[in-house]
Amino acid sequence: MRANLLSIATIASLLLTACAASGGDSLKVGKEAPGGSGGAKGEAGASAVGGGGGGGAGGQAGTGGAVAGSDKALSVHVEDIQGLTVEIVTIACPGDCVEVKAVAKGGNPPYRYKWEDKSTNAKREICPDATSKFSVMATDTAVSGEFAYQAHTARATVTAKVLECSDAGGPCSVGTAESAATANNLDLFGKIVYFADGKSLPEGAYRLIYEDGCMKYNMFLGWTIHGSDPSGWWLVGDTSADHVARPPGTVSIVAGTGAFDNYDDCVAANKQLPPTTFEHKGGKLGIYLEDFPYQDNVAGAVNPRWRLERLGGCPAIL
Repeated sequence: MRANLLSIATIASLLLTACAASGGDSLKVGKEAPGGSGGAKGEAGASAVGGGGGGGAGGQAGTGGAVAGSDKALSVHVEDIQGLTVEIVTIACPGDCVEVKAVAKGGNPPYRYKWEDKSTNAKREICPDATSKFSVMATDTAVSGEFAYQAHTARATVTAKVLECSDAGGPCSVGTAESAATANNLDLFGKIVYFADGKSLPEGAYRLIYEDGCMKYNMFLGWTIHGSDPSGWWLVGDTSADHVARPPGTVSIVAGTGAFDNYDDCVAANKQLPPTTFEHKGGKLGIYLEDFPYQDNVAGAVNPRWRLERLGGCPAIL
């Protein structure tokens, strides 16, 4: 056993000697890089921006704007009030407003934001009179000193599509839809529940309004609507793969992070959400749960229910 141990130690010593002789990168152990702790940083990564190589855990990569503690370059996207990433938001009428939020990731936080109107809050309302584009620029934080890092910027754009609303006859209620699937009716999972008894609805502007109901995806999780993005409920067309719009609803499964311990609190929060407005190309519309069957829905609760309205009057089929 001792002979074996000596042999291993000798081999390790020879390898270290060979590495030093060949001019290989040495490691400075125990020097803490920004964003990490106790990590080893490679010599080649000493230049934070554009530097090659990368250190050990917590080391600074320095490529594409990545910084210590992050292996991703700076990026930014826009989310709607439900926390869903959006590139297009639909507004029912000219002058109506919708709230959006810029969310940066990667790079070196904290982040600063600047919208095209010079506002600097991550959240803002957009209230266009016609279809328009809005842009936001995110900037991360520079670092000086030994681990110098040059601040980077990233840009995102969201299009607000304004529909031609009409007050002729006011919005027309197409009706409500909810799934009857429960732990006792598992065969109903994966079934589309159509509005208007599955009739083909004409093209035009519609909006989907949350009525009531919440669900649990597991008995240990919180009350919510959507389990995650993009899982959860969808407004679909003729098939479940034909995604038309995302119904309004909270997106989370953990109480305190968008889901709720109490069923009534979940309903109250979802009733504060604005409707989802969209343009329909014509055909059926129904709700569909794109997720695993939830077998722990608590008895006495109701599944999420939405009301569908057509803007600008009722079609003849209704």
